[in-house]
Formats: sequence, structure tokens, C-alpha cells
Amino acid sequence: MQPFDYVLEDEDIKELRKDLKHTRIKFTFLSIFTTFIIFGGMMLFKTEKTPTYLQDLVRSHGTNEDLFRLNDILLNSQTIAEDLNRGKRALSAVSYQDYKRRSPLLEALELGIGSVEVDAWYMDGIDYDLFVGTHQFGLTSYRTINSLYLGILNKLLDQLNPKNSDGSVGTMRGPFYDDPSQSFNLVIDVKNNPDMLFRVLQRNLEVFQLKKYLTTYDTVKEEWYHGPITIMLTGDVPFDSIRNQTVRNCFVDAPLKMLHEDESKFSEKYPEGLTLSASGTLYEITGSKSAGNDDNGLSSEQLSTLSTYINTAHKLGLKVRITELPVSGSFFSPDSKAFRERIWTQLLQLSVDVLDIEHIKDCYDFLVAYNLAKAKSSGTENLADVKHEKEEDFEMEEIKESHAAEIEKLKEQHDLEEVQSQKKTNDTEVV
Repeated sequence: MQPFDYVLEDEDIKELRKDLKHTRIKFTFLSIFTTFIIFGGMMLFKTEKTPTYLQDLVRSHGTNEDLFRLNDILLNSQTIAEDLNRGKRALSAVSYQDYKRRSPLLEALELGIGSVEVDAWYMDGIDYDLFVGTHQFGLTSYRTINSLYLGILNKLLDQLNPKNSDGSVGTMRGPFYDDPSQSFNLVIDVKNNPDMLFRVLQRNLEVFQLKKYLTTYDTVKEEWYHGPITIMLTGDVPFDSIRNQTVRNCFVDAPLKMLHEDESKFSEKYPEGLTLSASGTLYEITGSKSAGNDDNGLSSEQLSTLSTYINTAHKLGLKVRITELPVSGSFFSPDSKAFRERIWTQLLQLSVDVLDIEHIKDCYDFLVAYNLAKAKSSGTENLADVKHEKEEDFEMEEIKESHAAEIEKLKEQHDLEEVQSQKKTNDTEVV
């Protein structure tokens, strides 16, 4: 028999196929693992200009650049700044994770949302800005506390508080047209490296403090100054850094649970001028992970416990916020909006000062309806105010429509200037 006359038997073929199948499986897993390691490393890799690989991915879609340009266009019009929330009173609600929306700050202010919470991160070697996002691996240089919040607030307040001929500013106005004395709360959730983050934040707040835009407390004179913006820190708070400020421009969101457990110890740790609010999760206060998940909302026992905590905070003049609220009921109750409204109603009836929300439009509709119902039960004087607010909602829609052409014209003008600039550049290169 010749060397190549060997004929494969069925068993040999089966064995070869089996080996080939195992090889393919191993190769597939190896490829997936290698891809995961490469992309994972790229996502976590950071430099001074690019905190993560994801920023390149975001930039390639161009959505954020368009967003920032649109914000600039909107805030280049004095009438837009004044009409942003005309007819809407400041609502006692905190919008969190709003940076997931297209235009987070303006959307919240447009509805009169009184507070916004921001997850802020410090990146090593970057001392001029803080990065915004839920998780560190998802951070991008196109979503920073300046680009999404502070920069826009600065422009907005500059327009609302023009200087007189002598350089002075009259009565300071906040971002709420119908309630200009109401301060807007920027709640910063410190995610890492609190002392370095606080240092970078202070650098960015200097211009606000020079213009008297910030609420401050002078620890020497023991005097408050209530500005149009109030900065509150939560999470991994740089407690000593805030406490050691002579003139505080940031305040601690105190732990509600500690206040309830030991009021004297709390008062010693959080003296006058250090905190304006106290908050706690629904779980840590009620002790139940399933608190509020029932279709009927919070139980009578849970409501009683919450009421005790809230009353204790109110005795010290602190505003209360309950966080990490359930967003839907049981599997058999798919109407999550009705469920959220039931929880919100129960908390407001307990005199919770600020609602913790993610669905800002739903919360706005709910609070307008809730205030209307409350006005009906309390008397016609308040009812007239609420009705006026509803009527002005329709006026606002007309105002926005009247400005739509103006905004579109500004956008076209901006695009034309870009085209002309590019043409000049090309002509120069040809020459």
C-alpha cells in the first residue's frame, strides 16, 4: 500500500470533526476575551485631554457638539433667557441623572424644576473641570460640569442681571422668571477623590462668587447671603474642606438617619451655616428594601417612621429629601406613572420638602395638578394663583412659537458664518 493510500474510517472523521469544533469554540472565546480586554483598556485609558476612549465614540456622532452650539444660540437671545420658564413657579423637586437628556439644565429650568443633581468625578491631572456621569468608565470630555451646567448658568445669570452704567447690579435675579428671589439648587454628588474634586470645583466657582451669584455663609460675621445659585454636596463629601472655609459657598447635604438617631451629636457635627438640607434613602429610613413597592404605596408603619424623621429635621430648619424611591409597583401593575404619583402624594402629605425625580415632565404635570387640588381645598385665593399659572403655560407656548423663527434664523446665520469662514480658509490655502 502506498503512503497516501490510507483511507479515513468513519471514526477518524468523527474525531477530526470533534477536534475542529473544539478548536473553533476556543478561538471564538479567545477572540471575545481579547476584544473585551482591548476595548476595556481603551475605555479606561485616560490622558489630560481625553478621559476615556468613549469620548471619541461620542464625538464621532457629533451630538454633543450640536447640543452645545444649540445652547449657545438659545442663550444669545435676551428674550429666550427671560421667557425660559415664564408662568412657572419654582417646583420643589430634584432632577437626577438628567445629563442623559439632550439639554439637561435647560429642560429642567424650562419646567421650573428647582434643583438638579449631578454625579461629578475628578480625573487625575485635570485641574480645570469635573466630569459628569453615573459610572467612571462612561465619562467623556464632552460631558463636564462646565459644559452642561456651570457655563450655561453663568451665561443665563449674566443676561438676567445686566450691569448698570456704573458697573453695579440691581436686585439679583435667579433663573426663575416669576420667582426671581428663589435660589436654584445645584446638588453635586461627589463620586471620588473628594478633596481634589473640591479644589477643582472651587476654581470653577470663583467667577460665580465674584459676581455674587452664590449663596454663602460668613463664618466670622455669622451672616448669610442668599444668591441665585446654591451649591450643595452629597455622596463622598469633603467635610473638613467645607467646614474650614471662612466664607462657605458650598453646603453639606446632611444624613437624615444620623439626625434622627442622635440630634445632639448631629448639631455638634453640623453647626449653623454648614448644611441646609438632610436626606436619606427610603431603605435606610424604613429598614425595608421593598418599601413602597406595594401597589398601594407606602404602608402606614412606613409612613409613621418617615414622619418622625421629617419632623426632627424640620425642627432644625432643614429641608428634607427622600432618595432612591421605587419607580414601579408589582409585576401585575404596569402603570408605573400612577405608581410614582402615589408615592409622591404620600411624601408631600408628610411635608417632604423636595421630591427626588427622574421623569421631570411627569413630575411637573403631577405637581401642577397637586397644587391645584390643594388650592381648591384651602380657598379661592390660592386657587386663583394656580389657575393663573395654568393660563400662563399656554402663553408660554405662544411665546416659544414666536421665538422659533428667531432661533432658526440665528442657527442659519451661525451655519452661514461657518461656511464663509471655511471658504476663506480654503482660499487662503489655495493662494
